[in-house]
Amino acid sequence: PPDVIVRAREKGWMTEELMLEWVKLVRNRRPGFSQKSPNMLALNSFKGHLTDAVNNSLWKTDCEPALYLVA
Repeated sequence: PPDVIVRAREKGWMTEELMLEWVKLVRNRRPGFSQKSPNMLALNSFKGHLTDAVNNSLWKTDCEPALYLVA
């Protein structure tokens, strides 16, 4: 369908680049985004989620990243 966005890497790992693209193309287009109400996004501790660029992109949209550790 035209409203489905698919991105993948050959090795299957998430990267900072893909995470930033996800914030821009998916998260920022969610219903109610323009209201800019504070919210939280649960992420695991994968290093691609922990970069300053990813955190800054989330903070700019009033989203607080909540991390959980993966054993």
